[in-house]
Amino acid sequence: MPQPCDPCPAITNNWEIDLINAPFVYAPPLAHHLKALKYRGRRDLGLALGRLLASEISVRNLDVDRLVAVPLHSGRLRSRTFNQAHEIARGLVAVFGWPLVPDCLRVMDTPPQTELDQTQRHRFARNAFAVRASLAGTRVAIIDDVITTGATINALARSLRSAGAEQIQAWAVARSIGSGADDSQSTRRM
Repeated sequence: MPQPCDPCPAITNNWEIDLINAPFVYAPPLAHHLKALKYRGRRDLGLALGRLLASEISVRNLDVDRLVAVPLHSGRLRSRTFNQAHEIARGLVAVFGWPLVPDCLRVMDTPPQTELDQTQRHRFARNAFAVRASLAGTRVAIIDDVITTGATINALARSLRSAGAEQIQAWAVARSIGSGADDSQSTRRM
């Protein structure tokens, strides 16, 4: 059984998320598929990984109004040509029909998370996002590929809360177990 993290990110980082659902551990063979999606352009895997996540979401019967794929900065999106979180979210949309919120932006071009330790991840993510839509009274699920320290999803959640989101969940295909920096992910800059 994994030990609780020390210190708890929910306490040390003013946690904005009501619930996290990352049902799988970031380890082979799943890690291979997530890397292929993100770093080798295997966009087709996004839909499959989204459907895999959907099968776990439906088991837990979680209810939301809208989905928000963690946005990439426009420069990184140009170089990668697609957003892996958006591709995963498409799989959830195909299963459940929830709409995607299009008006969330990454306004700061932060370094890739794989190059940062836990403290740096939280510092760089702090003001990285903007939401240009009213989400008053909505229940939102943030979609990502892997949750490691929670810095990215928490920073996005803070922006969603400022836009009026009432409840915020974070859903990812996998969670990284271990240190704040995920040494098993590729550090190739994209």
